[in-house]
Amino acid sequence: MTITYHAGRRIQGLSSDLSSTAIQGYAGGETPNPTGTGSGAGGGGAGAIGATPTGNVGGAGGIGLSSSITGSAVTRAGGGGGGGNSGQGAGGSGIGGAGGNSGGNATGYGSGGGGGSNPGNGGSGSNGIVIIRFTTSGNGYSQAGGTVDSSTVSGQTIISWTATSGTRTFTPTSTFNVQYLILAGGAGGASHYWAGGGGAGGYLTGTDKEVTAQAYTIVVGAGGAVQSTNHTAGNNGSDSSALGLTSIGGGGGGTNAASGNNGGSGGGCGGGGGAISGGTGTTTVTDLKPTNVQVGSRIEETDTRKIYYKDDIDWKKLDGAEATNYRSESWYEQLSGETP
Repeated sequence: MTITYHAGRRIQGLSSDLSSTAIQGYAGGETPNPTGTGSGAGGGGAGAIGATPTGNVGGAGGIGLSSSITGSAVTRAGGGGGGGNSGQGAGGSGIGGAGGNSGGNATGYGSGGGGGSNPGNGGSGSNGIVIIRFTTSGNGYSQAGGTVDSSTVSGQTIISWTATSGTRTFTPTSTFNVQYLILAGGAGGASHYWAGGGGAGGYLTGTDKEVTAQAYTIVVGAGGAVQSTNHTAGNNGSDSSALGLTSIGGGGGGTNAASGNNGGSGGGCGGGGGAISGGTGTTTVTDLKPTNVQVGSRIEETDTRKIYYKDDIDWKKLDGAEATNYRSESWYEQLSGETP
């Protein structure tokens, strides 16, 4: 169902027609006993939260996500593994760095680095990537800083930007739709004992994104650098952006003295340090409700029964279960000027 307009300024649509939710990544893992000795949790990945450690074995990084935008399935944006006392957490598919005496460096695009242990530096996160794909015929463009592939997928042009410096642009010569993958830099793991793994960079993907004849700046986020200071959270990754969309850099892994950082995916919780936790991931909600409508218009979400009323600034929400009594609500008088 799409958004439909009826008489009497009444509008209907499914909740999915009126807003969209994009999960850029997941939270870092937690530790079962943060006040005691133990190991670090895995950093969050684009596809799942980081894993809880088991005893002296660090938690694995959250898994990444697979995309075939380049013509074959590739998994990217895995979380980094946590550092352990006697066993190291594996990096999440994508490919996140494993925990270790010195945390492993991430190697897959947008993945988190592993946490260090006994003692050791945290591993570095990996750089992000921006990929755009579109039908070749009839769609002119110019670009700078990217790598163009017009042969792998018949009839399709694929442009990938991986460099984190220099001029990077995409300039269509007309209006057309593209498929995209925008992946931020992964975070580094924390340093020293019981260190959490770094979170993956934010992962944004979609199809049928309209572009117009203008120059779009492409930003590719760098991965978080190696963390060499003891008992210090890992370094966050940097944001990536393209086509008016931004993915958030991964959150650095936590330690026994600091929580995992928030980010596209959150850094894993460190062990042995009291009231600490894993970092949170990023969820982006885009409001798709129409704005060019009259004051007093009403939107009905047909699947949730929620109702929204338009004032001269924004949409106000009312639970659909109370719809028959909306005139008794005090805000109705403020919106309409009428006395209930």
